[in-house]
Amino acid sequence: MDVSALVVLHVTGGTFALVSGATAMLAEKGAGLHRMSGSVFFIAMAAMCAASVPVAVVRDQPLNIAAASFTLYLIATAWVAARRADGEAGWFEIVAPILGGAVAAGAYAASLHQKEAASFLYGFASLAVFAALLDVTVIVRRGLSGAQRIARHLWRMSLAMLIATASFFIGQPRFVPAVMKEANLHFVPVVAVMVLLFFWLARVLFTKWYKKPEGQVAQS
Repeated sequence: MDVSALVVLHVTGGTFALVSGATAMLAEKGAGLHRMSGSVFFIAMAAMCAASVPVAVVRDQPLNIAAASFTLYLIATAWVAARRADGEAGWFEIVAPILGGAVAAGAYAASLHQKEAASFLYGFASLAVFAALLDVTVIVRRGLSGAQRIARHLWRMSLAMLIATASFFIGQPRFVPAVMKEANLHFVPVVAVMVLLFFWLARVLFTKWYKKPEGQVAQS
């Protein structure tokens, strides 16, 4: 199977995802730049992950299959959370925990046969189980409202960005400039995404930022 076209799609999608994702994380939440860059990030990540899975299957790379599947699940659930109205839930929320459970089961099964990547696969499985359990709470509560809904969108998109950033700067060292590796600067983008993830999550959940001064609810 010739996977060269898929590799090109993967690289192109990843490039756009890193740039648009960084823009979305740094831009004012709810502003036009954030919305536009967030949309580009979603499309680019979806393309990158969709291309990654068949390539990883052909090359027998269970870790990449798990990473791509989990990331695709994250951005899908995050995207829907941003599009739902407060207190709204539909068929996708019912399917979401099944998808998360499937990702967890696949990653865990792979971890039993992949000694070198077992810890990473088990990590993906554990995170998928955690996310799937949170999906169940959305069904029980019949949707999320306010800061809880925005937090669901935010942490899942940010975690997807973290996976993409780590996959490139740490997982693909041959493409990182030598000067960055020599000074260990290739870890900086990964740490920066982690810091922004926790910063925005804390700001949404534990401050009054979510509520605009005029009483309108800020949108993600």
